[in-house]
Amino acid sequence: MRACWTLVIVLICALPGVAAAQSGGLASNSICPQVWQPVCGEDGNTYANLCRANRAEVEVVANGECETPADLLATEPDEENRCPPRFAPICGADGNTYANSCFAVLAGTTPESNGLCDDASCPTDEIDV
Repeated sequence: MRACWTLVIVLICALPGVAAAQSGGLASNSICPQVWQPVCGEDGNTYANLCRANRAEVEVVANGECETPADLLATEPDEENRCPPRFAPICGADGNTYANSCFAVLAGTTPESNGLCDDASCPTDEIDV
């Protein structure tokens, strides 16, 4: 019976931290609940709940899972000159259409507008990736 009372006391003591974490104000000793109420952070990552996003110090931009994982939103090549395999056509300042803005940057141009270029041209130079 004593173990049950200890558990009840621990749970009651932890509740204020959980409530603060869910409301957005985190106490340094707060405990995030183990519930799946996904939120999408401004960094493009899905967090299990608002408390987890707050602990990561990430602003929440939407309730629910992020539509596109953060690694697919990359606009610049990674350390190995790789771009995400995402098709979001961009018209580059050089007049060529690229699969996404990352490929435009990799080709040495800047993205000028979303979508295909007016003449729907494609880069003539091969990009070694």
